[in-house]
Amino acid sequence: ALKPSGNWVLLVLNARLTGSEAYLSQLKADGFDGDKLVVLLISEPELAKHWQARGEMPEKLQLASGNLSPILDGLSLPGTPAFYGITPEGKIAWQHLGYGKNPGERLVQMWDWIKRPTQAVRGNSGVRE
Repeated sequence: ALKPSGNWVLLVLNARLTGSEAYLSQLKADGFDGDKLVVLLISEPELAKHWQARGEMPEKLQLASGNLSPILDGLSLPGTPAFYGITPEGKIAWQHLGYGKNPGERLVQMWDWIKRPTQAVRGNSGVRE
């Protein structure tokens, strides 16, 4: 199942872009085990399997792969990486395109979102349908 319980993050990465694999390695180094993180990796299935086999990604990472155009079009994305904070009800609470001003900016935001008590986000303010 791709939908974790509680608040979770969907990260869309393009495997062909420099830095994508390093970013997944950084997630692992920073303690993301993959329980609350789903990565949609835009790549050929063989490349996604190769990355997983190398053991540099979070241990429990839920990884899905697919082709670039249908994913970008389906999510209305102009590019990657894209980060989505998802509520337990499956609504998008926040989204960002790009890594931010510094590499740690999105990591902090993801940690804060995942650790936030779900009762605090049950209202509709700021949540996109």
